[in-house]
Amino acid sequence: MAMIFDTGTIEAKMTTGGGLVDGIPERAAESWGEAIPCHIMANVDDHKGTNKDGTFRRLAFTVWIDTPPYSLKAKRVRLTNSSDEVLGEFEVQSIEYAPLTHRTKITL
Repeated sequence: MAMIFDTGTIEAKMTTGGGLVDGIPERAAESWGEAIPCHIMANVDDHKGTNKDGTFRRLAFTVWIDTPPYSLKAKRVRLTNSSDEVLGEFEVQSIEYAPLTHRTKITL
């Protein structure tokens, strides 16, 4: 079996609070969860995105983590590489468990 090395971390965006308190709207607070070691693979990393103001960098990733799929229930995550460079904040597209490797695959 091939080994998969961790090349960064993934953090889930957590939302707490919010709603109505005594009939008064309360703002929800957002924070980042615990940094989970992960293996990051870029699916798309180019400058081919275009809009009326010019071009932009397109990014899409596949991330592998050792934890079970139910431990990460985020809609948005932040990726950081092994050099502590924040790659960005991304929307989770899918979360799948790979029983052969006992790892979870997250598509961003």
